[in-house]
Amino acid sequence: MLNILAIGMMCFSLFSYAESQDKDKNEPVYIHGDNGIEIDRVRKEIRAFKNASVKRGTSTLYGDVLYGYYTEDSKNKLTLTRVDAIGNIKITMPDKTLRAREGTYDISKDLIVFRGDVRVTEKENHLKGAYATMDRKTGRTTVLNYDPLDPKKRVTPRAQNQVRVLLGGQKSGK
Repeated sequence: MLNILAIGMMCFSLFSYAESQDKDKNEPVYIHGDNGIEIDRVRKEIRAFKNASVKRGTSTLYGDVLYGYYTEDSKNKLTLTRVDAIGNIKITMPDKTLRAREGTYDISKDLIVFRGDVRVTEKENHLKGAYATMDRKTGRTTVLNYDPLDPKKRVTPRAQNQVRVLLGGQKSGK
């Protein structure tokens, strides 16, 4: 009975997460840069500098520099397709925070790949690794010791740092 209850709560949690992400897709995208924003219509690129951020709904992606790539339809409507973030990356969501050195957000797949000293915090739980992927459709975050974008460089565990997890709980009273 307890297992059925736990599975039911997990399904509800995933459904609620997916539902909140669907709401974000209807929200406008806000791009900010303390030192300015450049738009290159030839390359279809938006660049934001110093304390840059991209906000949509309840999620915000921060970085030193952000490069956004977009498409333009026949009615001149712009659609952001990908964001590359470099330096001091942080993403905040209602249920978790993630930090890394760089990241790439593929908006059509709703997938974010983080590289370099990745740290994920969700309540009292902490994950640490070299790389991570965050599937915003499912809410699943996977921390890895290899670059998921480079299948040629899949390494053996001894060649890279291990992934580490700290699950929350009470500290011993010694």
